[in-house]
Amino acid sequence: MGYSEKIQEVLNVRKGEGKIVSMLMLYSFFQAMALALFFTAAGAIFLTHYPITNLPYVYIAAGILLLLVNSLYAQFEKHISGRVLILAEVLILLLSILLFRLGFAYAQAGWRLLEGSTLQLNDAATLELLNNKLDSPYAGEVLYALDVLCKGKGVKKHELLGRLR
Repeated sequence: MGYSEKIQEVLNVRKGEGKIVSMLMLYSFFQAMALALFFTAAGAIFLTHYPITNLPYVYIAAGILLLLVNSLYAQFEKHISGRVLILAEVLILLLSILLFRLGFAYAQAGWRLLEGSTLQLNDAATLELLNNKLDSPYAGEVLYALDVLCKGKGVKKHELLGRLR
């Protein structure tokens, strides 16, 4: 008995089902990889903006959300064919990746504006904006942007911080 036949016997795969089972296993593998990458990135991004004490609440909320999505999926499964459902799932995943990417690009655009040459470090509105951001969860990003700004403008960072507070 060959390796392939042994696997089919262990998995109780009948003749003619091999291709379908292998495609479903491949689909499950890539879906699990996507989830693993998503949760790793989401956790890292979350922890850069919020304290770790909020993490249990996020996991509880995610669990509740996943239960709701799973029940909705089960309802769709009763009325829609498997092929259409899998295609819809892939399209939703692609759309969510696109939306996340656009969201990150939009969030980074604000910092690119701060790095631009049109920013005046003596401008009261700019100093007020930076002051408000220093009191937010994004303080680390503000300090990084200030590093970039100060290097490009020949300003000492501690002098600028002295004007902010």
